[in-house]
Amino acid sequence: MENRDVEGVIESWTDDVVCKSLGNEQLGFRGKDEARLFVSALLNGCDSFEYTEEIRTHDTLILFLRARFQGLTLHGIDILRINEQGQCTEFAVRVRPYMQASILVGRVAINLTRGGGLVRSLLIRLMIPPLSFAQRIGYRIYNRLTAAALRRQL
Repeated sequence: MENRDVEGVIESWTDDVVCKSLGNEQLGFRGKDEARLFVSALLNGCDSFEYTEEIRTHDTLILFLRARFQGLTLHGIDILRINEQGQCTEFAVRVRPYMQASILVGRVAINLTRGGGLVRSLLIRLMIPPLSFAQRIGYRIYNRLTAAALRRQL
């Protein structure tokens, strides 16, 4: 993933791999073809991407990650379930903080809809930028109001 080699990643996954998306548990990607689209959209949503640490068990690999995009930094984990042949059968992404996660989900959605038809692509491209803007402004206001409220209570 760090090399942005989508084919190299997918090669080590089973044909029926299940990818659980960032922002919506109900939206999953099944099989290598859908997984390829998801991983590509995810990586193309990031300006930089790196794994910082890993934890392994006999059937699970947890990779800690840091991604950067639009001047933001996001931290998270990739959770991979591994079968006896060493192939990934399930891939899940969990990230934080919320604002960065929301903006990345929007960037991934834009990338996913590129080949999905003009109407879908246009709707997503019209919806996501204002949502990203509102997230950034709302995050700043929330932090200021919360910090001020805490100071008043102390």
